[in-house]
Amino acid sequence: MTHSLSLNKNKQKGIGLTEVLVATLLLGIGVIGFSGLQVRAIGATNDSAFRMQAMAVARDAAERMRVNNSAAAMAVYLPATPVAWVSTPANSNLCIGTVVAPCTPASMATFDKSEIAALALAALPNGQVSVATCPNRTNRCVYVSWNTTTPTIGDAVPNCSTTSGVYVGATLPNSTDCVISET
Repeated sequence: MTHSLSLNKNKQKGIGLTEVLVATLLLGIGVIGFSGLQVRAIGATNDSAFRMQAMAVARDAAERMRVNNSAAAMAVYLPATPVAWVSTPANSNLCIGTVVAPCTPASMATFDKSEIAALALAALPNGQVSVATCPNRTNRCVYVSWNTTTPTIGDAVPNCSTTSGVYVGATLPNSTDCVISET
């Protein structure tokens, strides 16, 4: 009887160490998974912060267009061929400080476009703004984009919206960094 007991003890040597190694391996896999979740959470936080900034820029643009809504101003805000607004266009300072020339609605619209474009660029990485007639509607849409997305309409990346008015990112997840605000 003692002989069989000593055989069992010999067979059990090292099993405790193997259990510790397996437990350590499982713990390591869990830590790696948790780290991955943290990285995704940080990415989601950054994305939500950019979307919040973009909504503020779009709201500012929409409010300025509502206040300065003459036909001459709308021709500046909403050109026949929509393009991204740029900061510091020619004559964008006609409506600030002590100016000799009168501040017309069109020059105020030019000033607004410059201010909004500068705001988007300061608040977002490669921030851009444009205004166009909303696809399939008569309202105006303010497009604010960042990173590699452009504030334009087209059916493929890097456009913000498709020609039917859907976010390009709706069909290609995580491919579109933009906000569309209908005014």
